[in-house]
Amino acid sequence: MEELVALPPGIRVGRWTITKKLGAGAFGAVYLCVNDEGVQAALKTEPVNTPHPLLVMEAHVIDQAGHPSRRRREALLPLLGPRAR
Repeated sequence: MEELVALPPGIRVGRWTITKKLGAGAFGAVYLCVNDEGVQAALKTEPVNTPHPLLVMEAHVIDQAGHPSRRRREALLPLLGPRAR
């Protein structure tokens, strides 16, 4: 699998600013981010050339559930759990 490109704190992805990396695994990385209104979310990323892109499938599921979504290799999710702090 292709290595992920790191997103250091302060980098903007759309209207979201990366705050810190929450974790990473075999399928990608998750970052804490915040928008200009102070709303926090988790940003999931995966390599663009991954042989089995899971975020495309997740984006499709989110679309089917009626949530707004962009066709990108990232997914923005509500921030939950103890690591959210």
